[in-house]
Amino acid sequence: MPEIVGIGAVNVDYIIDSKSTASALADVEPSLLEGFVPGSERAASGAEIDATLQRLQPFKPVASPGGSSLNTLASIAAMGTDTSVGFVGVRGGSGSGAISLPDWFESLGIDDRLVADNDGLAGICISHNSAGQRSMLTTPGANRSIVEYLVDRSEALIDYLQQAKLILVTSFANLDDITPLAEILRAVRTASPSVRICCDPGALWTNEPLPVGRDELLNQSDWIILNQREFNTYTGCSTPHGDHRQAATDSLSSARAKTALLLKRADRIEVFVKQGDGVDGVEHTVYQNSTVLDPDQIVDDTGAGDAFAAGFLFSLVTQAITRQNGIELGFRLAREKLGWPGLGGLDRYAMIYNDFMMDG
Repeated sequence: MPEIVGIGAVNVDYIIDSKSTASALADVEPSLLEGFVPGSERAASGAEIDATLQRLQPFKPVASPGGSSLNTLASIAAMGTDTSVGFVGVRGGSGSGAISLPDWFESLGIDDRLVADNDGLAGICISHNSAGQRSMLTTPGANRSIVEYLVDRSEALIDYLQQAKLILVTSFANLDDITPLAEILRAVRTASPSVRICCDPGALWTNEPLPVGRDELLNQSDWIILNQREFNTYTGCSTPHGDHRQAATDSLSSARAKTALLLKRADRIEVFVKQGDGVDGVEHTVYQNSTVLDPDQIVDDTGAGDAFAAGFLFSLVTQAITRQNGIELGFRLAREKLGWPGLGGLDRYAMIYNDFMMDG
């Protein structure tokens, strides 16, 4: 059985190579980027996605398998360790025919026995980076049937998930109620208390409107992973340079024992672990990134946070490396990812992992 299981959307990402098109994007008519929220992700209708892709065809978007949880699993699988990975979700067709999602799962060794294949199209995410800000439009496609799937297969899913060491949950677009997912995770935690649950809620589950059941799902989590914008929204931190420890403490006050927040930034990672009451009861650790890339070195930052998560989550399920090591490994994977559109650099992850382990 897989040691790490992801639950999330199966998408086809259409990514604009921001390095080669940066100057062109800076000069486009605002109407070409209509609907994007700078630096964030927004759910969109299928018709809006189609119209946006049509407008952006001159920039030759690169198609790549996507979805935050799936990106992380792919990164872990590509490292070439003996850690096995599996996935729970609904897999539609790629539409263009350029990508065979079932073949891609198989090539990476991602266990898909509890992936439901759907006759509809997979979700679509359009991503571009401008002035250092990644902006995304997402439509759920076949992912919209995930709740029905969770209800229909709840017993099989609970049995599958409780045998994992770690479960990673990431957001779905356009879901009003994720209570069935929260209930499955609660049942898994009851059946197997040692399973670690990590949630990366992303912009979709930190911005209004929040789906029903979001808070219950996060309350089941051992780790909540957030970027700066999401951290500010989730904790109520007023500025990017505000008192992160106080904001995290206030947010963790009603959380389960040992719940932790991980704040992702390009220059550092901040970890907040609840160990008692009040500010003094929160362990706050900062891990600096020794090498921060200049903007002109970045081709595409879509999935960079997921590549980082691969190193970090790997450290939670193995005795081979510490949490600090996992964060450093995550930095290295993320730096590699930033040099490629989509998942183009996966074939280098095994070398990065082996070099990291050689460095001791």
